[in-house]
Amino acid sequence: MIDRDEVIELFSDEDIVDIMKQLGADKKRGNNDNEIIFTSICHHSSSFKLYYYKDSKTFMCYSSCGCMSLFDVVIGALDLQNNSEGFKEAFKYVCEFKNISIMGQRKKGFKINEREDKDLDFLKLHRTITREKSIKLLPSYNDKILKIFDNYFPVEWEEDGIDKRVGERFEIKIYFSQMQAIIPHRDIRGELIGIRCRNFKNSLVENGLKYVPIEIEGLTYKYPISFNLYGIYQNKENIKRTKKAIIAESEKSTLISDTFFGKENNTTLATCSMNFTKYQRDLLLSLGVVDLIIAYDKQYELDKLDYYENIPLKSLTIEQKMERKKKINEFNNYIKKLIKIFNLVNGYMNMYVISCWDDRLDYKDSPFDKGKEIFNELYSERLLVESVQQLEEELIK
Repeated sequence: MIDRDEVIELFSDEDIVDIMKQLGADKKRGNNDNEIIFTSICHHSSSFKLYYYKDSKTFMCYSSCGCMSLFDVVIGALDLQNNSEGFKEAFKYVCEFKNISIMGQRKKGFKINEREDKDLDFLKLHRTITREKSIKLLPSYNDKILKIFDNYFPVEWEEDGIDKRVGERFEIKIYFSQMQAIIPHRDIRGELIGIRCRNFKNSLVENGLKYVPIEIEGLTYKYPISFNLYGIYQNKENIKRTKKAIIAESEKSTLISDTFFGKENNTTLATCSMNFTKYQRDLLLSLGVVDLIIAYDKQYELDKLDYYENIPLKSLTIEQKMERKKKINEFNNYIKKLIKIFNLVNGYMNMYVISCWDDRLDYKDSPFDKGKEIFNELYSERLLVESVQQLEEELIK
């Protein structure tokens, strides 16, 4: 099945103009050959503050929405923000516009139309492009915005063992009035491409807003996280030298790694989710990575799975059956994420996985969360993935 990055690559500049027109946007000439300016349909405004940058194939709304992909623009234009299927609907809309099939397999007897044939031929051509040319430049923000925040390091993170000097290196600040830790994101060039925050208000954390892009005076400092790896600017020389990269979920893991091993030895980057993309793979290849170590959070509870495995299904209550299904799905989703990553990197680099099958880590802990000694133990036990079958055998049927 074609993924979101591959779909974006199929869109020419003319296609972007056509789909934006279909969505109701007007356009005008940009200030240079690399940009096209549209009305801000992402939030239903008639102002010309939505810029499309041709080289990175990204949008920047200079009014309120920040950096976006084509899918984000569609979500805003079609009011899909509060729809749990919002991205799925936007993905379908974009694919239908370009006549791209989103089916995993076609039924016998159906033919691919001529336009789609040409699209897929172009996609094959794109895959042969050198990794240096495939690195895109994201729109950037003015560094001056960082001056409005306070130069303090979160006490909570100090208590978790993160050194203050690490905070200085990664420009961590505090926004006291909003009870937020400020986390600037820089791309491989060092440009400020986004700002995320760690909320400390319980009400926001409980609503799933623990880590979110920050908003200042109506402008959201966000960017498509699939087009970067947090810490790559600070750690790129270490990665070039060692030819290895550790991939964690959260920015906090990158900071803890710096505390454990020092700025000269930190090779940990964060995806800010459990998704790893072809673009991120190419970023690592541009740095010469040979060994990729996946250190995602412990998104599974094996003790509960073992408990339910030893009880006949018919003996479980409805609530227990629901929890059993939830825990199986969590574990399987974790394995499926690893399978997807392996399929992306196989043939390009070695892939290792740091996991914990005992109680050294708690549920949802990062491999870095229980101290340097535990991390080193888990690192020494890392698994070299040699085939998809090796991972598929772990799936619970």
